[in-house]
Amino acid sequence: LRDAPTIGSVLGLEAGVPSAVAAGLPKRGADYLSYYAGYADKLEGSVIPIFPENAFDYTRLEPHGVIGVNSTWTGGISAACRKAAPALAVGNTVVIKPMELAPFSVIRFAELALEAGIPPGVVNVVPGDGAAGQALCEHPGIDKISFTGGIETAEKILVAAAKNITPVVLELGGKSGNIVFPDADLAVAGQFSGQVCMGNAGQGCVFPTRLIVHEDVHDQILEK
Repeated sequence: LRDAPTIGSVLGLEAGVPSAVAAGLPKRGADYLSYYAGYADKLEGSVIPIFPENAFDYTRLEPHGVIGVNSTWTGGISAACRKAAPALAVGNTVVIKPMELAPFSVIRFAELALEAGIPPGVVNVVPGDGAAGQALCEHPGIDKISFTGGIETAEKILVAAAKNITPVVLELGGKSGNIVFPDADLAVAGQFSGQVCMGNAGQGCVFPTRLIVHEDVHDQILEK
């Protein structure tokens, strides 16, 4: 939070993120870090009661190892924190490949991680273009891959990951949907839907550009 104004300025300069959105992204990143830090001492293995009683069934907490993170240009440090925080909380290390057009807020995240006492080599940033991303996804030392972006790039990631049968988690442009029922406050629902979906020119998975409206209030919401 101390560096939020500076990081917000960086997001505006490198990605054209509007100042109102840019101001909130570092704070959201801090929220992710705080939230997942709470998991670090609460996740553990457990013995599972099963039938027959003489059988023994258990789980254990075992990190994947090295997580390859392909970060988005729109989210910057927020997207990096959202992916890195849960990975770190359960004992993994991360290698983040930021979007080549907007790498600087993610680089600043790695600098702050070192400043906070994260050991060197736990949070890593590898800037570069598609060749860097391909090298990351093909690397045999990567144990899992996370990617948010477009389908065309996702196809290339899956091909690269297949060489080592590396697990991949993809988020490919999903958009949040607002569901409006007849008993909703239509004035609030209409205003929220009209304003928020235009945030960052609609370029963000949390901006509700889909409206699912009950037919009884369709015309009223459309008017709002």
